[in-house]
Amino acid sequence: MDFQIEKESRSQHSKIQGSSSNKRQQYGIDYDETFASVCRYESIRLLIAIAAAKSLNMIQCDVKTAFLYGDLKETIYMKQPEGYNKGDDLVCHLKKSLYGLKQAPRIWNEKLTEVLKQIHINTTTKDPSVYTGKVDDAVIYIVVYVDDMLLISAKMESIMKVIEKLKKNFQLSVCQLHSFVGFELYMSPEGIFLGQKG
Repeated sequence: MDFQIEKESRSQHSKIQGSSSNKRQQYGIDYDETFASVCRYESIRLLIAIAAAKSLNMIQCDVKTAFLYGDLKETIYMKQPEGYNKGDDLVCHLKKSLYGLKQAPRIWNEKLTEVLKQIHINTTTKDPSVYTGKVDDAVIYIVVYVDDMLLISAKMESIMKVIEKLKKNFQLSVCQLHSFVGFELYMSPEGIFLGQKG
């Protein structure tokens, strides 16, 4: 957790109770926007169809504790966490996002976009949760659903380079694709079979 201790003041800065309580955050003062990066289902189906038609590689990643990577722009204070007491009149000044903050999903998405831009992978105009770019002359698509990602490319080496860049910035779990956001996938030499969980 990244924070500094300050004397408690009675200003209009936000004070939250902990990572799961955002009841005291006020729109326009403590945050301006809230959203989670969620790709459209049509985008997922389309990219899986392209991957099947062109025999592209697909890898799934999950970013662990994604919301904790975001850097806060707003000034937010919280009570000291349980078990951490440096004085009764002190509060924590948050520097990083926490789960439960209304702006946490947006801040996470900004951080991910910033990291992907460093390797020339940008959002598409039709679906801002789908990213595309070239890595070693191979087109790569990245579909983002909050903290889950689907990476698609003709070259597995290109996917692995993107994963290595992501691992330098985030803790990832990487696995072969079996299901993604409610879609079940079975890959075989005949193609990709797609189902949906009920």
